[in-house]
Amino acid sequence: MREVTLYLSLEGRDLEASGSFVAEGETVCDRCAEPVTLRLERDFRTVFVPVDRGPTESGDLELQADDLDIGFYDGAGIEVKDIFLEQVALALPAKVLCREDCRGVCPRCGGDRNRSECDCPGEAREGPFDVLKTLRREKE
Repeated sequence: MREVTLYLSLEGRDLEASGSFVAEGETVCDRCAEPVTLRLERDFRTVFVPVDRGPTESGDLELQADDLDIGFYDGAGIEVKDIFLEQVALALPAKVLCREDCRGVCPRCGGDRNRSECDCPGEAREGPFDVLKTLRREKE
């Protein structure tokens, strides 16, 4: 991590953790597997309450919008690294791309379509409903 700020405050048995971080790391593009530098920035605020004030054993608990930033702890305290690990996981993108218009790799030859076009014939994809086309032809 490049920059980390964390403020902890205790109110009764509730612990409020708020802060921000900036992290940078190397990963690969999900489409073409080229290296990508990924920068994550996130501000966060979470309130940790004792587990005995949490959901009942029956699991009947109606969540409100404000409840999404609540965590539970059991025991004497909370590991600070766990707070950051959770926030980093929440900041990760669902798909990492080297650029918005990344064309990926050819499914036949594996060539990087961002660098050059390959000479592979057009994709003849078979879909799950192609069998219905053959049944229709047989019926006619």
